[in-house]
Amino acid sequence: MNKKPFVTKEQVEEIVKKYPTPFHIYDEKGFMENARKVNEAFSWNKGFREYFAVKATPNPFIIKKLKEAGCGVDCSSATELMIADKLGFRNDEIMFSSNETPEGEFKYCNELGGIINLDDITMIDYMEKECGIPETVSCRFNPGGIFEVCNGIMDNPGDSKYGMTREQITEAFKILKSKGVKNFGIHAFLASNTVTNEYYPMLAKTIFQLAVELEKAGCQIIRAAIPNKDAVKLIPALKQALTIPVVVDIHFDYKLALEACAAGVDKIRINPGNIGSDDRVKAVADACRQRNIPIRIGVNSGSLEKEILAKYGHPTPQALCDSALYHASLLEKFDFNDIVLSMKSSTVPFMVKAYELANEQCDYPLHLGVTEAGTERMGIIKSAAGIGSLLLHGIGDTIRVSLTADPVKEIYAANDILKALGLKKSGVQFVSCPTCGRTRIDLVKIAGEVENRLKDCKKNIKVAVMGCVVNGPGEAREADIGIAGGDGCGLVFKKGVVIRKVPEEQLVDALMDEIDKL
Repeated sequence: MNKKPFVTKEQVEEIVKKYPTPFHIYDEKGFMENARKVNEAFSWNKGFREYFAVKATPNPFIIKKLKEAGCGVDCSSATELMIADKLGFRNDEIMFSSNETPEGEFKYCNELGGIINLDDITMIDYMEKECGIPETVSCRFNPGGIFEVCNGIMDNPGDSKYGMTREQITEAFKILKSKGVKNFGIHAFLASNTVTNEYYPMLAKTIFQLAVELEKAGCQIIRAAIPNKDAVKLIPALKQALTIPVVVDIHFDYKLALEACAAGVDKIRINPGNIGSDDRVKAVADACRQRNIPIRIGVNSGSLEKEILAKYGHPTPQALCDSALYHASLLEKFDFNDIVLSMKSSTVPFMVKAYELANEQCDYPLHLGVTEAGTERMGIIKSAAGIGSLLLHGIGDTIRVSLTADPVKEIYAANDILKALGLKKSGVQFVSCPTCGRTRIDLVKIAGEVENRLKDCKKNIKVAVMGCVVNGPGEAREADIGIAGGDGCGLVFKKGVVIRKVPEEQLVDALMDEIDKL
């Protein structure tokens, strides 16, 4: 990095003769030219704005000049907001980023129409108390642990205290959506004393990838909890932003179900027995019938009626089935039959039997799932066992994988279950062999890398990763393309026919190159 002063030593000496020290000299031409270059570089992105950090140089003259160049301001204190206010900055010209925020500062920013940038998921409640929930909210993301470029701590955002983890920001977006936020921003604190240029595009790539995942998880149906009237207001915006059906989850308050119907939802999840008298059930049934909106009834072992528990003594598969059919009968009284049933349990055999009984006793579509399945590892195992066994026997119409993990991982798991059962033909079918005495490459590492790089591939192909060149191509000849390892090298093959031999370190890249050609 070569920095050239904009004034010479001689020029500074002459200035000192006229003006007493200390003082700062600013290169107005230089920073205005840089602002112009930045705006030109991002001119492809309609609505782009550079936000100048006021705390870096809280000089009103400079900040005013940058405003003329189209820049906004990034503030982190009430004083900086005051400077922005006095210089005429308003609305999305202001970004407010603060990790320890005194009382009144969120309110001040909101009064100016600025964008609040939340550093921590716990700030949601604090912001709501201070100024309510704005329609536009940004959240800080900490990409720490993903990369470091140059000099350890100074170039490693993971060592900073700023921002949310991947899981936290996903949950924050879900909470903010439920509270009525319509527009979302993602921010990342870079690092202190950054000395490398390559850091910036790497961080930008990470943020863009996160945005794609948050916007498009790959699911086919979205379910949103509607706990109150404020959440109902979100439905039109949610419908406008999505191309897939929206199911709303309603508990107890039948009026929320009526308002959700009017707002244009595609399905209602509600248990009629929990919303009160027959006239309320009829009102919901009539509203859904008029708009062709199905109703999903969802029961689990923890929500069984007292009468059913008294009959069976404790939760049983038949008790679950009886509960679901009881709620369905309340809708049937009013000639409503557009019903979907779910009978979830955290115990896999219990859940499987309940759905088998329902399949025998009614013709309603069934929504499959293992509730409270657990963390990512155990949750996927239990979901695959329960959902998979039912689907193999032709039972089930829709599925939900429930994990105590990033919601995006639920979608990947559900898609993988469908692929493994041969029920989803689009996307990659991935196979790999176990390690054995013939393996001469780092098979575990290579297979994991290939699987990860193909995670979002939409091509309808079968890809194999085999541990040896002796049997690999032959055993995987049904694969459209694959690789097989040797001693420090590997083979790339199509339908069992070898097409390339490359060093081990190039094997994955060679495979991806050939997949790109398919």
